[in-house]
Amino acid sequence: MKRRRNVRWRDVAAALSAVLSFCLPRVAFAAGAPGESLVRGFVQTGDTSGIWTLRRCGDALDVPIKDKTPGDALTVAVAEIKRAMQDPRRGVFVEFQGTVSRDEAVAKRLWRVLGYVVDCSKAPDNVAADAKFWAGGNEPSWRLVVRGKQATLTRFGREHLKFAAAPFTPQPARRSYEAQTGSTWLRIEIDEELCLDTMAETAYGARVTATVREKGSKQALQGCGARY
Repeated sequence: MKRRRNVRWRDVAAALSAVLSFCLPRVAFAAGAPGESLVRGFVQTGDTSGIWTLRRCGDALDVPIKDKTPGDALTVAVAEIKRAMQDPRRGVFVEFQGTVSRDEAVAKRLWRVLGYVVDCSKAPDNVAADAKFWAGGNEPSWRLVVRGKQATLTRFGREHLKFAAAPFTPQPARRSYEAQTGSTWLRIEIDEELCLDTMAETAYGARVTATVREKGSKQALQGCGARY
């Protein structure tokens, strides 16, 4: 694994925009480049020509797909998930940030790959369409979601943490953010590298660690990011 090079921002915003259930400073996350958008559809790799194609949800046209994700994450994820699928001839459902034209699709940032999805209408809706950041994990179960100007950390058996989220700005692939108020301290570390769970036929584009220190205790939460 490459050495992690995180860029740190302490107290990203000095002024709070609102007093929520926990009054944490605002934290900025990554955003997509102008002209790019969320792309959902099925990647097919079975063509004898060796050309991978994408059929976007709601479209009947198959177009060649160009993988420009860091470390060819989309290509690696689809190949790994396909090996675990019961029917490897079937297309693989993908979500990524990029562009699609009548000539080609270009993937810039992998959101997630779901091998168990057989139809766009059956894709899970646990990641809201307007989510600017979404990460989660299990053992224990947790979710960190940014929507609009609010970020919410949900943990099994714990009360929710809510804090103000600053406007998104482009950032390096490996980065960290910190926020602290009183005795509550939050650190988010993001590595834009493949986060794979072949048993669940699922892959994500980033590994995420959320560390919370409160009331004399510290909890480190490991998981994957589907928006970041």
